[in-house]
Amino acid sequence: MKKLLIAFACCLLACSTSALAQGLAITALRYSQTQFGGSARFQATGGAATALGGDISSAYYNPAGLGFNRKSEFSISPSLAIIGTEGQYMGNTMNDSKVNPNINHFGVAFAFPSDGKGDFKGGTFAITFTRINNFNENALYSGRNDRSSIADGLLYLANNYNQEKPLGERGITPAQVEDQFSNGIYDLEVLAINNYVVNPIRDNFDRATNRYYTDVNQGTFAQRETVRTTGSQNQWNISYGGNYKDLIYFGAGLGIQTFNYTSQTIFDESQLTVNPIRRLNKPDSVPPVFMNSLTLTENRTQKGTGFNLNLGLIARPIDFLRLGVSFTSPTWFALTTEYNANLATTYSNYIIDGIKLDRTITGDVLNGVSNLNMTTPLRLNMGIAGIIGKYGFLSFDAEYVNFRSMSVSADFNVDKDNQAINENYTSAFNYRGGGELRLSKLRLRAGGAYYGSPYKVNDQFFKGRLCITGGVGYYNKKNYFDLTLVQQTSGVSRTVYDLPGGSPIAGLTTSRTNLVFTAGFYF
Repeated sequence: MKKLLIAFACCLLACSTSALAQGLAITALRYSQTQFGGSARFQATGGAATALGGDISSAYYNPAGLGFNRKSEFSISPSLAIIGTEGQYMGNTMNDSKVNPNINHFGVAFAFPSDGKGDFKGGTFAITFTRINNFNENALYSGRNDRSSIADGLLYLANNYNQEKPLGERGITPAQVEDQFSNGIYDLEVLAINNYVVNPIRDNFDRATNRYYTDVNQGTFAQRETVRTTGSQNQWNISYGGNYKDLIYFGAGLGIQTFNYTSQTIFDESQLTVNPIRRLNKPDSVPPVFMNSLTLTENRTQKGTGFNLNLGLIARPIDFLRLGVSFTSPTWFALTTEYNANLATTYSNYIIDGIKLDRTITGDVLNGVSNLNMTTPLRLNMGIAGIIGKYGFLSFDAEYVNFRSMSVSADFNVDKDNQAINENYTSAFNYRGGGELRLSKLRLRAGGAYYGSPYKVNDQFFKGRLCITGGVGYYNKKNYFDLTLVQQTSGVSRTVYDLPGGSPIAGLTTSRTNLVFTAGFYF
């Protein structure tokens, strides 16, 4: 029983639920789709930094780039994120927004130049912090659904509870229901049974069976959901980069990732109309509205820590050309997940089991905690940069990520989640490019990035991730200051609830505007 509850809780720990995947597959994808971060300088050039170097953020992008540093430095990059979300559902569009100030990056680099007598020109050791995901977001969607109620989705869950059994035996058994009732711990479908949204079909001896029905009549339903998420994913890098003959730059580093993610979703439904029942040679019968309203509140929290290894090389065959490659191993995570929910239903004149309901019934899914292991994909970056003397540079990157290589493991069965990863995700390429123009102490920068789809089959709401960047900088012998604006848009589908033959889908389009300021000091 305990393992059943833990497994169920983990399967619901996904906020942006794609129509193409389920449960922990969504969790793995969330922490695999990272964003470029680091100093305002590298962000202004679209994150195209694999072949560049000479920046403290190389510790994250390509540690070989630290071999270009000639001075020790400290830098910090506060950021202001403005997040706007457009929700589309049943032909209706709604907007919401959120503002999030944060620290995007900081670090310290210690340069150890050689005496210039040998082939080895010295190196730089750096410790940096980089925010690689910002989960802060407010989303809202609503619409009129004339095809189904969430009661239909809860009914589907109840009738397919024991997935490992043959189709006719899958419904949650009366013994399983009573076990949860007696322990006060509810799966969501049992919570629906507790609230009379779903009821067992009884046999000829008035005994409950493992098949269920709902008295919520077909019609038109006003449905609305708010989604509030907070948290971030961050990486600490401990890296070293060296310089051999000013021709080959090499580096390696350890990455330590942490994340915290919290979401609250509140789904509201009320019935607006009831479909009449057609009767031969008699007036149509209009069933009553028994359930006036339903509110489902779900809270999810995830925290995790993981590590990866990063290796990199940059070659400078001629002065104006740099070729770079970096390899980041899979990130191996240990994470803790928590889930709880509350269901409130309001009835009028509803008679069930000899009881007349004219009140609101509430029930709670108690807080479930479980521990998991997760592996996110390796990353291979290749880059080319052209250095235009003292006037600036152009830089381009291509990144390969195989999302099918994600995996999860636990002390309960997660085979279906790993199967969902294998069936629904694919490999993708991400492209980044940008440049810098130097005018004495002033720097002007611009760039962009496009992140490919991780899905094998895209739906109408998936828009990829497109970033447009620009910034300015001021440099002198003792310090530097950079200011960057990053505009990112993305789109994703959200399954409102599962139904065979076609689940209701909402589309969420997110626009993120990040203003990043970096202050750096040489020492």
